[in-house]
Amino acid sequence: LVVLDTCYNTLDAHFIVMNNTLGATQAAQHLIGLGHRRIGYVQSSVRMYNFNARKEGFFHALAESGMGVAEQDLFTAAPTVVSPQENFMSAIRDRNGDLPSALFCECDYMAISAIKSLTELGIKVPHDVSVVGFDNIHEAVVISPELTTVHVEKEAIAEIAVSKLAEMMENRSSVTTKIVVDTRLVVRNSSCAWSGSAHRVEGGG
Repeated sequence: LVVLDTCYNTLDAHFIVMNNTLGATQAAQHLIGLGHRRIGYVQSSVRMYNFNARKEGFFHALAESGMGVAEQDLFTAAPTVVSPQENFMSAIRDRNGDLPSALFCECDYMAISAIKSLTELGIKVPHDVSVVGFDNIHEAVVISPELTTVHVEKEAIAEIAVSKLAEMMENRSSVTTKIVVDTRLVVRNSSCAWSGSAHRVEGGG
């Protein structure tokens, strides 16, 4: 048995997972490097290992730069919906244009939904609010603007899994492993540099 896309450190089994902490750190450093100092976080309404690890990594990366996510800049959305989400849109409306200059979303589906929601409210991405996702799914290049995201090496993970299975059948080893595969940032058009001291956008009210 080789388990992909999650990891339980206390289980005696093989796990292969993407480096969620590194990916979230890459996203945070990208936004910080663009000059964003007020960054919001869009978290999934359904919690799982990958999302929790991404949240921990992102918040830690911000903390290392002397930053954090304000409570009012923490949003929640469904993780598998790519259309505008009313609860997210309502939270944005309630802010009356007082928004962070960038949002990191725990997965690409949420990022695409966020872009569609912001656009429907008359908020321009990335000029008003930059958006960064995670996973680099196919739809990331279909949405307009194309999504800046963290690429997961899915093929490499699959190859390692097959290799591990073959090794297990050949050697019958009882030693189990936890393998983490690093990510890389893919910069597209949903994020851009920010300048200014206060951030209010039209259309947010």
